[in-house]
Amino acid sequence: MRQQSAPNKSGLRSLLFNVLFLSLLIIQSFSASAEQRSELSFSTLQHSLILSRWVDMKSFSRPMSGTEPSEHFEGRLVFSSSLDLDKNIDSASELPDDSDRRGFVVLRDDSKSTESATLKIHELPPFDFEFVQDGEYLIPVKRGAIPSQHPYWEFILEPGRVWQESTDEGFSRASLPFSLQQRNANCTHNGMLTFLFKSSGEVSRVAFQVASETCLYLKFDLRGIIEASYSPYNVVGAASIRGNYQKEVDGRMPVKSIEQLENDYPGIDTRQFSNSKSDDSKHVSIYGFVVDGTNYVGGCDTRHGKYPYCEVLDVPSFSTAKSIIAGLALMRMEKWYPGTKKLLISDYVPECRSKVDGSHNGHWKNVTFENALDMVTGNYTSLKEMADEDSLAMGNGFFVPGSHAKKIDFSCHFHPRRSDPGATWVYHTSDTYVLGTALNNAFKEKRGSHVDLYTDLIWPLLEPLKLSPSVKTVRRTYDSIAQPFTGYGMTYHRDDIAKIGAYINQLQASDQLDKSLLEGALQRNRNDSGYAAAKSGLRYNNGFWAYNIQKTLGCKEEQWLPLMSGFGGISVVLMPNDTIYYHFSDDNKFSWRNAAKESHKLRPYCE
Repeated sequence: MRQQSAPNKSGLRSLLFNVLFLSLLIIQSFSASAEQRSELSFSTLQHSLILSRWVDMKSFSRPMSGTEPSEHFEGRLVFSSSLDLDKNIDSASELPDDSDRRGFVVLRDDSKSTESATLKIHELPPFDFEFVQDGEYLIPVKRGAIPSQHPYWEFILEPGRVWQESTDEGFSRASLPFSLQQRNANCTHNGMLTFLFKSSGEVSRVAFQVASETCLYLKFDLRGIIEASYSPYNVVGAASIRGNYQKEVDGRMPVKSIEQLENDYPGIDTRQFSNSKSDDSKHVSIYGFVVDGTNYVGGCDTRHGKYPYCEVLDVPSFSTAKSIIAGLALMRMEKWYPGTKKLLISDYVPECRSKVDGSHNGHWKNVTFENALDMVTGNYTSLKEMADEDSLAMGNGFFVPGSHAKKIDFSCHFHPRRSDPGATWVYHTSDTYVLGTALNNAFKEKRGSHVDLYTDLIWPLLEPLKLSPSVKTVRRTYDSIAQPFTGYGMTYHRDDIAKIGAYINQLQASDQLDKSLLEGALQRNRNDSGYAAAKSGLRYNNGFWAYNIQKTLGCKEEQWLPLMSGFGGISVVLMPNDTIYYHFSDDNKFSWRNAAKESHKLRPYCE
């Protein structure tokens, strides 16, 4: 039999090369298939007139296959979101029956505001803003709540990302987190937007989706896609903007997931920190526990997946501002100018004098700054818990008006004098507004007309904490007075809450704050625990709440925990073992006692 010759080396190399080449083709084919977007694709952003379905929020973030951007964005992005919902329905006539054709679903609307055509709640404000790119980051030039002409909304813009996807035909892709904050109010709805661009100025349509909020009385989902324009140019101060953002990121407190708390502190049950069941977790914006310099975080669920930029999710302060602005402001003024807490409101707020003859014999006779901070002015309509605060009169007379003149007129004169100052506690945000006005005027009297209660009295206390720019901007009246609301109107990131809570919890008497007011607020003086404030056993003192957790923990003696609280389900609990628990939700539940138990297990603070 003839023996078969062995293949030569050249043939083997050729065969091996062909096998490897075919393998690479197969791998590339699978990779291309894996990278192909099912949501917010190149075709959708370039050609679609509507977004036919709700998308998972992760579609707005960089996928694993994303690479460094090849294009650069610096300049101005402009679009107008005037959506014709009826036209949207017509354009979607071929969509499946299970799709939502309007792109606007109202889930709760206590005031029926979405039924008003003039409020345009389903439309974004006009978008005309500058951005600077720094590597993979896209940074808005304007931060914090941005005044607009929209009848209901104002934008808050946060830094996003830029990246490359193989299926985007040479365009780079950007995504930006944003919030819609109610004009003249604090309700905050969180959204995302995305678009494709080239350095030359080419830009796709902008797709957006809003699917979560911190707002008890108004909940909705909103989506859309809109034509946009991009004008590339060198933004003034771009280097400074990049540098400031890097400092913001570098200055954040170390973060771990709430689940990691069990690993770092064995025996802790992290389930007790969420205070939510699976069916109501979407009411929770963020929550966290701060211990030993680390922020253990949770939350960021939306109705369509996790929010992809949790580190810059905007949440409202609501009444936690009463502690941070009103409380700290009076403590600081009392330290600098002893006797400030005993000054009379009517001496510093002329509007609170008698309407008849302008004398000091009106409703605010003998009411001190400290009385107003404690909400024991003696002026009220009802003693029923929160009846005055939640009344239609308070809504229309105080919360709705945007001018200082209307707010202060209501605050000074609506509620009649029914008891002596310092005798009866009744919760009124309007009282804190009166105090803010009085403090602002007293501060100007001491330092000059150019100073401002928040910018020059409070911000210097907070600035060293390296907070986000969102905190630097607060709600003010829409007039030349620009009076800070004082009792609400701040905006936080989770890092801001952790830092401010830790800062206040560790505050000691210093050259900055009055000792007696501070110790009373933080329950460090057993003889000054404040005023009985609610049926649930809460007390109120110097702008802070407190709760006796003795029975919950089985303490031998009373153990009052100071806390900051906000409308709808916001709690920031300052525990005496140097831990902080915060929970921002909007289901009107203030459930933090389980977290206090776990904190006590970690580091007991009573016998």
